[in-house]
Amino acid sequence: MNKIGGPGWRGNREAVGFICVSHRVSLADGTEVWIRPLRLNDREALTELYGRLGEHSRYQRFFACPARLPASWAEALLEPSPRRLGLVAEPVGEPHRIVALADYTVSADAESAEVGLLVEDAWQHNGLGRALFNHLLVLGESRGIRSFVAYVHWSNRRA
Repeated sequence: MNKIGGPGWRGNREAVGFICVSHRVSLADGTEVWIRPLRLNDREALTELYGRLGEHSRYQRFFACPARLPASWAEALLEPSPRRLGLVAEPVGEPHRIVALADYTVSADAESAEVGLLVEDAWQHNGLGRALFNHLLVLGESRGIRSFVAYVHWSNRRA
């Protein structure tokens, strides 16, 4: 199991007072994934995930749907900060293939955070989003986050 704090880790363990490890999770159909922290060296895998998304999924998550992941979006997701946490899901046996992303950014009040969730189209409807999101919420609560807010497009019936 990988501990946060090593090379490429997205936060400051001393500042937040916890350690996050990777977790192996079984989905509804028995498929297993690793849920782990987003790392600085995940840029290529994030770009590939974005490329596998349908236009509808891109729009539902980002309220825009450029054909390629804009560099500024990738940089914002990967920028190390004690105010941010990102988790990804990788299929067991397929390291460096990200199929889902959940992240939050702490608000100015330090007790609330804005969250986002993205699941690759082929991996939807199997419990992956719920599992990833639950892990994110538990870690946020361990950091003192008391409330979470998500901006969801009105047509997103899955949210």
